[in-house]
Amino acid sequence: MSNVSHDPMNPEDLDDEQLFKNLEQHNRNVNVVASLIMVAIMLVGVIVFRMCLMNAEAQSFNSEMESDFAAEVERFKQEIADAKTLEMSEKNDRGLEFAPDSAVKTRIEPNLFSFDPNTLDSAGFISLGIPPKVVATILKYRKRYGFRSVDNFFDIYAFRDGRYDYLRPYVEISRAEKKGVTAPIYKYEKTEYKRTEANSRVATLLVDINTADTAELRKLPGIGEKRALNIVKFRTSLGGFYSVDQLSEVYSIDDAVVERIRKNVVCDASVIKRIDINNTNSYNLWHPYLKGNLLKTLKHRIKSGKRYNSFDEIRHEEGYDEIVNGRAEKYLEFK
Repeated sequence: MSNVSHDPMNPEDLDDEQLFKNLEQHNRNVNVVASLIMVAIMLVGVIVFRMCLMNAEAQSFNSEMESDFAAEVERFKQEIADAKTLEMSEKNDRGLEFAPDSAVKTRIEPNLFSFDPNTLDSAGFISLGIPPKVVATILKYRKRYGFRSVDNFFDIYAFRDGRYDYLRPYVEISRAEKKGVTAPIYKYEKTEYKRTEANSRVATLLVDINTADTAELRKLPGIGEKRALNIVKFRTSLGGFYSVDQLSEVYSIDDAVVERIRKNVVCDASVIKRIDINNTNSYNLWHPYLKGNLLKTLKHRIKSGKRYNSFDEIRHEEGYDEIVNGRAEKYLEFK
């Protein structure tokens, strides 16, 4: 009997069941390959999309960097321009002018004449050799307080270094001036009054406004109970008066009242209570002459550990105003 060999791959030698299994296996293999191809295509798409996104982000970042760099360059140029402007302003404040194409300095020659700082206009101050920036300070102070004496005029911070002492002989301040407004001058005929005991007491009365109580203050002509209370209240908030002229800052008391009682009052400034600014709790720091933005700056500085050696350092702090804060110098000490 002869042997017959069967080829498993020959469809003729396979039965139907085996053929079905082979086809099913083939289909599975095709599906796996197709799935792998789809996955590969998707991965390639994700990679391409990510690369495009990264490229767009890089371009946006470069654009922002270029914009920021350009802004920084412009800011730096502006700071240089501001510094040059400030330097020129400071030089002009010292009475110097500079020709734009020349390094030669030319001092402005002042036109000297007698003047009253309570009535002189801005052009007059400038013709005296005072820079416009300082003139603005003078006019601002005059509008609020007025100048009552020559020393009061030269007490402005810009005058304290002696640069404008050449003006002192030319300053003439009239008693009739009040806060920059010209008051009419009346002439009265002398009238003889019969001396009484009350008039005699007033003539010899002398009250220290830093130590007097309300009863003593009421002895002054024109000072009643309310005005006496206002004086004591303001004196307490200040820590004491350093000048009789400060009475005009008291509520309900004007310059006319101050002039009326001037000969009957004295001011012992040695009793002023001063604030040790370097050893004061920033939360409790306050004074009538320390207010506005300067007070906020000082509180922040003290809280951060800043120590001041002189009032000149405070003058350079943010928010300092000579008219509002300059008088605080009398009430601060630096230990």
